[in-house]
Amino acid sequence: MRCCNKQPRRKGQERDRQRAGPRHTAEAERSRIARDLHDDLGTGLTEVILLAGAGPGQARDMKEIDERFRVIAEKARGLVSELDIIVWAIDPKRDSLQSFADYLGSYAGELLAASGIACRLGIPIECEAVVLSGTARHSMFRAIKEALNNVIRHASATQVELRLTQSSGRIEIIVADNGRGFDGEAIRRGHGLANMRERLEALHGQCQIESHPGKGTTVKCTMPLP
Repeated sequence: MRCCNKQPRRKGQERDRQRAGPRHTAEAERSRIARDLHDDLGTGLTEVILLAGAGPGQARDMKEIDERFRVIAEKARGLVSELDIIVWAIDPKRDSLQSFADYLGSYAGELLAASGIACRLGIPIECEAVVLSGTARHSMFRAIKEALNNVIRHASATQVELRLTQSSGRIEIIVADNGRGFDGEAIRRGHGLANMRERLEALHGQCQIESHPGKGTTVKCTMPLP
């Protein structure tokens, strides 16, 4: 009797494991979305509320009022952009490598143009038919966004080259600028490297930064494709 009962039990355990896999993935994805909504949108909306709640009566002159409304408008635009990123990342219709490449190129071009920085795109017109999960798309996009923001804030660059290549089961994205660069100690101190590295390591990928004073900076992010 014991021998007869082992086979059904093993099959039942295997079915339970198969069900648990997708369920765990879905729960992790929901947790990520909730965290993004809280961190990105929640914090930003709180800042907008505080700025608006200060009221024009507390401002000393029209110049200060105009500056306050400029900051509110800028933060509101940023929130709209963050919401667009979140919606794009969870949209199952956008789960292809092609969609990721198109979205990344469009975002980088608009962001850099608004900052007065020329953008050279090296993105394939047609990518292979590869499906990327929402988590993979979101994490890789956030890493590249961090690299672009670092260029705008710190590099004093006039041109950025963004390249995306796919080979040997991996995707590689390079962000190279012609800015002032920085030394190795600056790399260890910050510039968002820790965040980018953590995002890529979670995808079993890696993030490398090469920079020298006066010679620009190159950020290379890679991750395996499914």
